Amino acid sequence: MTTSKDNIDLALISQKHLYKDFKLAYQYYYRLRSVIMAVKNKKASVPASPAGVATTPKGKPLTTVAVGKDFSDAYSLAMKSYWLQISKDNRLKLIDMFCVFLVAIAAVQCLFMVVVRDTFPFNAFLSGFIACVGQFVLLISLRLQYVDTFKGISKNRAFGEFILASLVLHFICLHFIN
Repeated sequence: MTTSKDNIDLALISQKHLYKDFKLAYQYYYRLRSVIMAVKNKKASVPASPAGVATTPKGKPLTTVAVGKDFSDAYSLAMKSYWLQISKDNRLKLIDMFCVFLVAIAAVQCLFMVVVRDTFPFNAFLSGFIACVGQFVLLISLRLQYVDTFKGISKNRAFGEFILASLVLHFICLHFIN
């Protein structure tokens, strides 16, 4: 059983990780922005960023090749982490496939509204679209709770909460159709 001190410690650890990830994303944003500005201005050097001149870890000026390499490294690291998670628990793969299915259904609904160009059953469209988006959000929440970072929550409890929230969501969407 977790105590409130354990929950506070977990919250502080997750805040530190979020801050570190946000800081890294912020640095990459300014690197990419400076490279784009350099390409637009057709300058040989990269303009200064808030932290000084944008450079690679080796101290060389940042170029589009360096940003591309950073992006490919980050992408390959993310994919390795994803495949490692999938190999440990096949339920995550099932959740991911269901998320892709929900995105496809939402896209089909939007495409239907664009092609037909009629909003007669607008409540039905909104209800169906909100059900897809809401179920997607609930699935992502379930997926995040299945990963090892939430050790205080059992997988059975997370699944039970997901089922209850899904029932409430679909009950609301059903009544929204009117």
